[in-house]
Amino acid sequence: MADVKISALPTATDTADDDVLPIVDTSTTTTKQLAVLAFRKQSQPLKYVNKTADYTLQLTDNVIVVDSSSGAVTITLPAASTIPDDGCIHEYYIWQKSGSNAVTVSLSGADTFPQGHNKIVLEGIGGLAHIGGMRDKWGNMELEEVAVQARRNTSWDASNFSTYSAISFNLTDSETNDSAIKHDDSNTSRILCKVAGAYTFSADACFSSTGGGYWNTTIKVRLNGSTDIAGSEVSTGNYGGEDNSAHITNRRIILEADDYLELFVEHSGLVGSLSDAVFNVRTTA
Repeated sequence: MADVKISALPTATDTADDDVLPIVDTSTTTTKQLAVLAFRKQSQPLKYVNKTADYTLQLTDNVIVVDSSSGAVTITLPAASTIPDDGCIHEYYIWQKSGSNAVTVSLSGADTFPQGHNKIVLEGIGGLAHIGGMRDKWGNMELEEVAVQARRNTSWDASNFSTYSAISFNLTDSETNDSAIKHDDSNTSRILCKVAGAYTFSADACFSSTGGGYWNTTIKVRLNGSTDIAGSEVSTGNYGGEDNSAHITNRRIILEADDYLELFVEHSGLVGSLSDAVFNVRTTA
């Protein structure tokens, strides 16, 4: 039997639990609603549960529809040791139907996903987590990328970074979910990683030279103000009057909740300035 699609999930005002999700065929289904049924057949109707507060997922559930209008909601998965060892992948979806407060999917006890983290924060309304369990392990089957980009587009004279100094960024940034990753509006050099897990970062810095002789600059990423991230240090240089730039390509790191990252820079011999910089951080598998 062919896979089918669903026209809409039940509304968040439908609070009855343990209903069977209706299956219909339609050409107007959104991408994320389609994902909910990607693995199902018409002969296997889904069971859904509507939640407005913290809830521990039951292994008999299929879709948890969350309304976080009244406050943050945490959906906790049962211990991985309770997953039936029947050779099947047991799949679950947690969908943020409405509400602007954070929705977090959390593992129990010492359980972790293969990437080393134990929580997923959804991206806001429409956010979807697709979780699979098999043989004492939970897996994030469709990791939802959450990202922040901090930018500096104002010149910063080289006299300010003759020794390693953190680059402050503009308050105008790009964030997909500031309950997970946030550019700190108070300490503007910092990217706050508010949920434990695996992250990837990259950075670019451009330098303007107005004269002098040979010059050199180095950028690197530092954790919590004191620990340099191995492999993040990149140097560039040129002759007086010639510009150049430095690029940190994607680097992966495991972080604890409330860790923060900063982009540091120093120079030797630069007569000129840092002309602009970009710092990207995102969740990763």
